[in-house]
Amino acid sequence: GIVVTKRQADLLVIKVNKEKEELQRTNLLAWIVRGETEKFKGRGDKSSIPALRPTLKSRRLWYALPHRNPAPILWIEVKKRRSFTLLNQAKLLADRSFYDVIPQELDNSLCCALLNSTITALFCEAQGNAPGGSGAGIQMTTAEVRRIMLLNPKDIETEHGAILQGGFTRCPRSIGPIMIHCPDRIL
Repeated sequence: GIVVTKRQADLLVIKVNKEKEELQRTNLLAWIVRGETEKFKGRGDKSSIPALRPTLKSRRLWYALPHRNPAPILWIEVKKRRSFTLLNQAKLLADRSFYDVIPQELDNSLCCALLNSTITALFCEAQGNAPGGSGAGIQMTTAEVRRIMLLNPKDIETEHGAILQGGFTRCPRSIGPIMIHCPDRIL
């Protein structure tokens, strides 16, 4: 299994829902003012004033994150040579590189184990798209991820499900290229 812990998170988020008037004489207010007046580097060579970015300027308080509960599983948006889905024990919030996965009628660790299976990786290959051509990885929208075929857990005998879950949570594996798991080729 692939488990994410707090030690692996290198960035922190300061969550505040207070008005600027309530933050007088704080370093946080100085940071908010900078975000309303100075350009910050964005993607590529672009830079812009954060408070004026479309995703932020529509908020009542541009700097306030809406409340969200962390999802138990995180799906990576672009899968390249390594195909993996994370069991989110660190309770991290997904950003634009990850999608929340919230199983409805399935145990979180069993669902994550199934999403990390080789057959699911092959379904992603068949259903995803490769932006920019060959070698760019497989990118999937949230709608495409929702449509991924998954082994029916009802078809997995209880003992096999327990083995699958146990192996997933007990024996974390390194994340290597998918071809390691499928070394034999037909052609």
